[in-house]
Amino acid sequence: MDTPVSTKPDTPAALAPFAILWAFALFFHQVAYGFLSVSWVDQALAALALITIALPRSVRILWVLCAFHVVVVVRQLPDASNHWFFAGIVSFGLCVGMFRSIWLAGRGTGASDDPFQRVVPAAQLSLLILYAGSGIHKLNYDFVDNSTSCATSMARTLLYFVDAQTIPMWFDHTVVLLTAMTELGLPILLLVPRWRAAGVLLALGFHVLTALAGYPRFSAICGALITLFIPSSAWSRLVPPFRAALGEFTRVAGAGGLLLSALLIKSTPSKSPLLIAYLLLTALVGVVVVRQWANSDRGSQVAFTLRGSRLALLAPALMLVVIAAPYLGLSTHRSMSMYSNLRTEAPQSNHLLFDARWQPFGFQRDLVIVHATSAHNLQPVVDQDHVLPYVEFRARLSDALRSADSTRVFVTFSRGGEQYRVPDVARDSMLRLPVTAWHRRFFRFRSVERAAPRACTI
Repeated sequence: MDTPVSTKPDTPAALAPFAILWAFALFFHQVAYGFLSVSWVDQALAALALITIALPRSVRILWVLCAFHVVVVVRQLPDASNHWFFAGIVSFGLCVGMFRSIWLAGRGTGASDDPFQRVVPAAQLSLLILYAGSGIHKLNYDFVDNSTSCATSMARTLLYFVDAQTIPMWFDHTVVLLTAMTELGLPILLLVPRWRAAGVLLALGFHVLTALAGYPRFSAICGALITLFIPSSAWSRLVPPFRAALGEFTRVAGAGGLLLSALLIKSTPSKSPLLIAYLLLTALVGVVVVRQWANSDRGSQVAFTLRGSRLALLAPALMLVVIAAPYLGLSTHRSMSMYSNLRTEAPQSNHLLFDARWQPFGFQRDLVIVHATSAHNLQPVVDQDHVLPYVEFRARLSDALRSADSTRVFVTFSRGGEQYRVPDVARDSMLRLPVTAWHRRFFRFRSVERAAPRACTI
């Protein structure tokens, strides 16, 4: 009888792959979006990412990286992109979840308490909620319509790689269906031990396609979290004769290579070095999974359990709130509805299941039409013939006041059938500006089309 292989996500076997890929994803974002020269905090995050890649077995270094990441994300709000906001929530869970164990270890107690092991379940659950929520968001009329669907738009981008001259009629329908089925099916595949290896491979392939379609930063973040569903025995078996001898060299060389890539990208608009690095790392993870499968280790799985740090579970709890917010009438700005064509704003939701009239909060029903303004951040709303919630209207005017210095900001708008002209928004008693800092950072909404179908956008 074979001795059962331990599937406990131990340190360092399960920690090192995740730490390397998580640090790479954060570094990729900072470089690709040009944040290396924004502030010392952004520079520190990039430096910590390189240190983490070079020393991936250190829980404390990973903890510091996650802490700096949370600070950077909060500083960038409300402009943080969806994938960056999601990664920030995960880092927050990792950071607060590991803190108690690290603190106890520092006091000489809880020595057997593995900080990383305690936060793995929360990180896994956050990814599952992301997939399920994104899939649910896509169950709307405009996503299943080939003329507006984001799935069709991204798939056509991929066709440039194969130089397709003609597109069959069934292609668009198939892409829409497969995209929704993949995102809704991945949580099921990853939860069931027997199907988990197939789920990991499907997720890796899906993210390679989204990376080639133009979204490699999102793919890199999800790819790192996918490794948490791979048992430690699979990593321990990775090229055993060379792992010990070349491990330190390859990590240090990898960190140096990323730094060189960052310097090259600064002088050229091409992000291809980091994209190629992501594809190579993904291929390596795929090889690990295939080897696990080929060695009949399908029963050797990381046990999915909610036993772990209760503080770390704040991350999936926040994810649930963020994803449910549009259907409650709350914030839509960072609800992980990116590229899903979702509209929940009045007068009618385009979702197949959730009607706008069911929203307990009325923020999305109080819409504003902007006719003219001197606020630059509101001009796209005018140009695109969009509407936006009144609370978002006030937040954008507050942002405009912060950047306008002593210049007056005027606006002409309609609300509730009445038209208003405000020559100086800072002095208007109805607008009551500026809004609070919490409102400006965390309670934001998108603008949407007045009458046309929901376009493919964030």
